[in-house]
Amino acid sequence: MHDLSLALGQEWTAILLAIAIPVISGAVIAVTAIVSTHWRKLRQAELEASLKHEMLDRGMSAEEIALVMQPSRLRGSKLREVAQEFERVIQAVKNPAAGRCG
Repeated sequence: MHDLSLALGQEWTAILLAIAIPVISGAVIAVTAIVSTHWRKLRQAELEASLKHEMLDRGMSAEEIALVMQPSRLRGSKLREVAQEFERVIQAVKNPAAGRCG
């Protein structure tokens, strides 16, 4: 590295480092994010498979297993719908008179 700084000059070495460090750091962060996301998904699938296997060993039916596993699969708009319905129920419990008609 010392020979490189002598050949390029200190200014060019500083510019090269100023460009290389963020690029390398960004690449490391991106790879880490991708690997950790896939690792989490893999681990979640392993845990769900283990839970399903355990439920089958206990003699649960497919319908019972589906019912147990359903909440972990709520995503996106379905989750929002459930949250909105939950909020409506909470509001009705807090203010029962507002939900009644005349």
